[in-house]
Amino acid sequence: TCFDYYGRPIPTFACQVTGHGYSVDAGHALAYNPLPDPRGGLAITYDHGDKCGDGTPRKTYLTMRCDLDAGVGYPEPMARTEDPACNYHFQWFSQHACPLCLESDVVTVKTKCSGGKRTVIEEYKSGVVCHGGRVLAPSRSEQCPNDIGAPIGAIIGVAAAFAIIAIIAIVLWRYNRRLKYRYNLLRDQNEDARLSDLTRTAMQDDEDEGPAPDTQSAVPPPPSAPEPE
Repeated sequence: TCFDYYGRPIPTFACQVTGHGYSVDAGHALAYNPLPDPRGGLAITYDHGDKCGDGTPRKTYLTMRCDLDAGVGYPEPMARTEDPACNYHFQWFSQHACPLCLESDVVTVKTKCSGGKRTVIEEYKSGVVCHGGRVLAPSRSEQCPNDIGAPIGAIIGVAAAFAIIAIIAIVLWRYNRRLKYRYNLLRDQNEDARLSDLTRTAMQDDEDEGPAPDTQSAVPPPPSAPEPE
């Protein structure tokens, strides 16, 4: 907290300590803009501070730069002199200047199966620099689906094959049985038709020949015996 000449706290974001031990407002109106690379940090401006001797309001520039290894970090002056007058430039390397991690920044990696199990690991995608937000889940172990699914899949496949073969066999048996029934029916019908034709032909032949001759009248009488003299 900064205190003014009368020992009162100054409601500001930046202050300058004078050689007399009290502080002046170096900018209490905040504005910020992303850097050319938004994932690299942002630029903050503190404006409308106390006026300098020439009437120019004090102004502070703070460049926040993303650095995961810096931790919280702290601001450092970029120059020891005011350029221009009553303008102060600082930069701050901090992990909090990095963008928040998003769900789209995370990828799930699964290790090779060993002993029927594998490890599932979450990690950030290559090239992603972020902090906070979407936190990586702790690694976990899971059963390999192939070790369980392969035998079951094989059993199901064999059972399905047998079922298909059985269905085909039943269909073919019923089809052959139906064909045999139709064949026997046609054979019996053809046999009856053939017998009927033979009978009809024989009857027609009898009608064409007419009535049979009388064998008794056709036979001449035997010659009479000569009378004795």
